[in-house]
Amino acid sequence: MIEIKFRTYFENRFWYFTLNEIMERVACYHGDWDIQALRAEKQQFTGFCDCKQTEKYPKGQEVYEGDILEIWVGRDKQDKYYLVEDIRELYLEMNRDDSYYRISKINVVGNKWQNPELIKIT
Repeated sequence: MIEIKFRTYFENRFWYFTLNEIMERVACYHGDWDIQALRAEKQQFTGFCDCKQTEKYPKGQEVYEGDILEIWVGRDKQDKYYLVEDIRELYLEMNRDDSYYRISKINVVGNKWQNPELIKIT
């Protein structure tokens, strides 16, 4: 089962939370920082990891909403990047019945907060 995880971009860095941690922080007031971080836009984990396995990411880097991806459809690398705006949309693209149109491989190249220039290429 996929763990429900989120991240938020706050104070120029990403903060990662599970659903349980968010509920805990809401229930137990931990100061002004928590309230500001929880009010920031949250991006949900898609359940997918990219195919670049490294020492830091042995299963590949996790893909969240707001990430910008390099994608392959079949064996062909696409010229434009793919912005993950909705996890349902990415899931449907990765699990199409028709393998000719199915996204077969993904690599995270950035995100819309730290790499806004990449959005122009999507």
